[in-house]
Amino acid sequence: MSGVRRFHTLETAHVEIYGRMGTLIAKMRNLSSEGAFLELTNGEYIPQNGDFLHVTVNLTTLGKAHSFDAEVIWNRGLGFGIHFIKKEALLDKMMTRNIF
Repeated sequence: MSGVRRFHTLETAHVEIYGRMGTLIAKMRNLSSEGAFLELTNGEYIPQNGDFLHVTVNLTTLGKAHSFDAEVIWNRGLGFGIHFIKKEALLDKMMTRNIF
């Protein structure tokens, strides 16, 4: 992902982890076409490598919200990198790992 252009942002993201209860609150610090970096601001669990997420980002400047699925590819402290994943691929990976 090093050749992918990243854009800085400070949008609020609501993060749900598949297989866990509750919603975490994070700040999306940067965004690219392939993924994003989020930093946890409220929650009792820090997403770990391999966790599957459903993320809703409030786009305050547009007055809209955008939702997507992702997989955590790294974490450090309260921050974690995610890679966007299409619903079909998400379901395949979840079935392989028996996350239902």
